Amino acid sequence: MNAKVTMPDLVAQVAESTRTTKRMSELFLRELFATITQSLLDGESVSVDGLGTFKADAATGVTFTPAAALARVLNQPFEAFEPVELSDDLTDDMLAELLSPAPAEPSTEPAEPVEAAESEETQPAPKPVPAPEPQPEPEEPTMAAEQQPAGESPLATQATQATVNELQQKLSEAGRDIEDLKNSLVNMRRAFRQGLLMGAAMVLITALLALGAWALYNRFSGNGGSQAPATAQTAPKATSTDTVATPATPAPATPATPPVTETVSETNYLSLIAQRHYGLPEYWVYIYEENIDKIDNPNRVKNGTVIVVPPPEKYGINAADPASVAKAKAKSTELYNMFKNKK
Repeated sequence: MNAKVTMPDLVAQVAESTRTTKRMSELFLRELFATITQSLLDGESVSVDGLGTFKADAATGVTFTPAAALARVLNQPFEAFEPVELSDDLTDDMLAELLSPAPAEPSTEPAEPVEAAESEETQPAPKPVPAPEPQPEPEEPTMAAEQQPAGESPLATQATQATVNELQQKLSEAGRDIEDLKNSLVNMRRAFRQGLLMGAAMVLITALLALGAWALYNRFSGNGGSQAPATAQTAPKATSTDTVATPATPAPATPATPPVTETVSETNYLSLIAQRHYGLPEYWVYIYEENIDKIDNPNRVKNGTVIVVPPPEKYGINAADPASVAKAKAKSTELYNMFKNKK
């Protein structure tokens, strides 16, 4: 009656009843005990179907009220006893001494002789009656103290095989579902990882497509037709005579031509300005070099910035010359790679 079921024994019995591994049964039992403990610490009561109700009390600690079926199974061996109130001064040694059976005392009284029959002739001789065996003294009524007082749980101090069997029956269905739950969690985790990888790939592809579209838009967008490049004017050659050299007459001073300027806006950007003045949007690189002191990043020119449009002869701009176009495209690619990661 005082045998205790250890955790390894309980794990082995649950694993055998539910047909699962000991590791799985141990995890289930520890999770069950942890859930009950946490609920009790939070001031809640925990009811287990077929087992009973655990409740935390600040005054008495944790109390347990067994279920009716469990209480009936545990109290069945003690139905023949009556509860007896024990004194507070009664110790365990005194109780053990009271419960130990007293040694049997042999009977010292001689057996009574059997009277002979009046007539031995008519009646057969009676058989001798054996002496009665010594009877043990009746046990003290205090043995009924083994029964638990009313209101206390037998599960708090005793654990019987019937309790273990009852618990195994209640946990068998839950134990069979543990493997299914584990498989479901593994499948959910695998699906989540696959979805995460696919989502990241889609975001990366979308970002690359958007970046490529933006680069193509900045490179090839523009309005207006092509403009023929301006040709450089050549000064007339000085003439000389065979006889007397005449001093060169200074050319009349021509007024300085004011520089061509443009204002950057959302609809008037570098490639569009280059398209309008030089005939190709790739020549924006020379506008950037002319105004490098005003522009930190050609991809982020502030609206309202006034820039100077250099004359085409200054940088050898000629839309009809393939070498000039290739040189501008190469410089455009170089600047794009330089500023693509800068904000």
